[in-house]
Amino acid sequence: MLKSGLRLKGDAVSLTFLPREDEGPARVGFIVRRKLGPAVSRNRMKRRMRESYRRAKLSARPACDLVFSAQRTAEYREVSLAVTGLLEKARERGHG
Repeated sequence: MLKSGLRLKGDAVSLTFLPREDEGPARVGFIVRRKLGPAVSRNRMKRRMRESYRRAKLSARPACDLVFSAQRTAEYREVSLAVTGLLEKARERGHG
């Protein structure tokens, strides 16, 4: 999925997405690498990405796979804007 999907890069978060053939709901994953800091920071970043997606998921297309990857640690507001912007870009390309 990470190698064959299309990738959109943001400042704090990037999105890799791949449309599926079935009509099921979107499947979503979140990646935070160890180099971003200790477990507390990584878990906080993952929670921020999860909550941002939960609030913006209506703009995501069903039947696609989405993987959000943290590029660096960021505050919730910045993460939320990045996730929303990436979902809109993916929708514009007809995939997200």
